[in-house]
Amino acid sequence: MMKTKEKISDSYEKHKTLLKRLSIYFGYGIGAAILFSMLLIVLFQDFIINYTFKERIIKGFEEANPEYSIWLSRIHFNVWENRLSLDSLQIRADDSSFTCRADSLSVTGITWLKIILKRDYSTNLFQKSALDARKITLNFQKSQYSLGLQKLHLSVVDSELTAELINYSPLINDEQIFAKSQFRQTRFRFDIPALKITGLDCLSLLKGKLYKAKSINASNMFADILVNMDKPYEKGSANPQMPNELFSSLKEEIKIDSIKITNGRLKYCEK
Repeated sequence: MMKTKEKISDSYEKHKTLLKRLSIYFGYGIGAAILFSMLLIVLFQDFIINYTFKERIIKGFEEANPEYSIWLSRIHFNVWENRLSLDSLQIRADDSSFTCRADSLSVTGITWLKIILKRDYSTNLFQKSALDARKITLNFQKSQYSLGLQKLHLSVVDSELTAELINYSPLINDEQIFAKSQFRQTRFRFDIPALKITGLDCLSLLKGKLYKAKSINASNMFADILVNMDKPYEKGSANPQMPNELFSSLKEEIKIDSIKITNGRLKYCEK
């Protein structure tokens, strides 16, 4: 009888030991699988992002903006810095009235997992984000003007925007501008080496509902204005709006506490 009990006890202990070993091996297996998955993500993160996430970005943008198309270069993702970057980006209106190009762009501070798994594109995801871009060019074909920025930094968490080497100028020469109309025209050129906006409500700006900032500071701004006085003024056209009339006519709300221009220069000519 005692021998039978001892056999049962030994058998129980053996099974118990086996279960412990199996649980340990199972834990090791799960840990190894997690480490292997992390290793795959680290080693092949660009491949995974470009063949899963990239198409979602393009589709999400074009669904939200059906009149525009977007092209992205190969996307690079740094897991440790939570930074998504690409070498170039292009946005184009379907009627070719607007084009935008950036030669370098990076975004940090976004919970990319929510976008990848839940396809959440709400502006709340950008609350702690920051954007850096270089060599940005925006072309407006209807007005025949172009806006260029050498460097742009936008921080949502700091409510700040800085830009360097801003240039606003026509896409065509002066003769072509004045030849387009039988009436008097005005040509504008602006150069701003440095611009800083503080207290910027970035989330409202992304939603397109409110343009709000505490201060706008521009340094060494140069404005070049040319009017062709050799042609008659168009009598049927509205008189040029004063700044307060221009802002009041805008549909979106604009709130700016102060605007400061340091070492500004103005060149006004008539021909």
